[in-house]
Amino acid sequence: MARDRFVYWLAGAPSIHDIQHALEDYLGEAGSIAADGFRFVAWLSGTTSHPLRRITPDDTRVAMFADLSKQPRAFEVCVADDHIDVITRLGDEYTNVVAEGFAALAARYWKGRRED
Repeated sequence: MARDRFVYWLAGAPSIHDIQHALEDYLGEAGSIAADGFRFVAWLSGTTSHPLRRITPDDTRVAMFADLSKQPRAFEVCVADDHIDVITRLGDEYTNVVAEGFAALAARYWKGRRED
């Protein structure tokens, strides 16, 4: 499921290089990034999965996700003048938590306002 996490800068905006370096260091060895203009794609290790797939195999929510499983894990960071948008598209629980953590880090360090 797609989700946007906006962080609006209340004081001065960080540079695109600061955001790139923070994202690289945040991921460490857990992933890598690809830069595309004002957009970064954070590639995480492994493929998507559902944390309850073996516990509740008959649950329709788990079954629906199974059709989308085994996709590469990734999230995007889109940089604008006054904010960033941290986006997950077909993210699983792990991907969503990592993306949420980066949005929280950016908001906390650069004194941004969160809006989901």
